[in-house]
This record gives sequence, C-alpha cells and structure tokens, in this order.
Amino acid sequence: MTEISQETPRTPGVVIFTAVLNFIAAFFAFLAAGVSVAGIFFGNAMGIAEKINRQLSEYSIPSVNLSSGLTFFFVLLFVLCLTMAITSLIVGRGLLKGRKWTWYVQVASSVIGLLGFPFWTLMNAVLLFLFFQKPVRDYFKV
Repeated sequence: MTEISQETPRTPGVVIFTAVLNFIAAFFAFLAAGVSVAGIFFGNAMGIAEKINRQLSEYSIPSVNLSSGLTFFFVLLFVLCLTMAITSLIVGRGLLKGRKWTWYVQVASSVIGLLGFPFWTLMNAVLLFLFFQKPVRDYFKV
C-alpha cells in the first residue's frame, strides 16, 4: 500500500511570535474596551466631568457641560478598542493558519508601526525584515 502523505508546512517561529503579539494586543484592547464601558456607564457618576470642569476653571476657561462629550469620547474609545481587538484576534489566527491575506495585513500594520519611535520602530523594522525572508514568504505563498 502506498500512502500519500501531505506535509503541512512548518510554521516559522517569527510567525508564531507575531501571532502571539497579536493575541497580546487583542487582550489589552479588550481590557481598554472594558474600561471605556465603565467610563460610559460610570463616568458621570464618578464625577469625572466635574473634575475636568474644576481644572479648566483654574485656567480661566469657562465651565461647560462635558457629560455628553465625555460619554461620546468613551463610546468612540470603546468602538476603536473593540475593532482593534477583534482585528488582532482574526489576524493572529490567520497568521497561524498561514492565510495569505494576513501576511499583507501584518506587513501593512508593521509599516504603520514604524511611526512609533523608538521602541515600536525597532520592533516593526525587525518584523518587516523577518517577514520578507524566504521561509516566511514560502509559508504564506507570497
């Protein structure tokens, strides 16, 4: 009997590392989304708007009603963090499964990450360098 064996390509270490970074980013984005939900529901009850008004009055800025603006800020923060968390989870999973489109998404996000001087610039430059290596490109078939 002849068995046909299909070897699945071995996942490069840099891809696993990058996927783990995406999962860590998703965790912190979910955490920030949770904090923003607390800000939506308890921001006015905790007196955040009043504290901001008090500090503004120290600088001779007239007092304004910030409660609706504060709620809008927390809703915007929630949507942004939730979007980032879900995207990071999807990209991390796609990286581990070797999906071709995740290579492009990761390279694009690393290019944007180059703006985060100095630490993120260095880390994303290394990720870009490693993602353009032959084993990684072969893994994603790019």
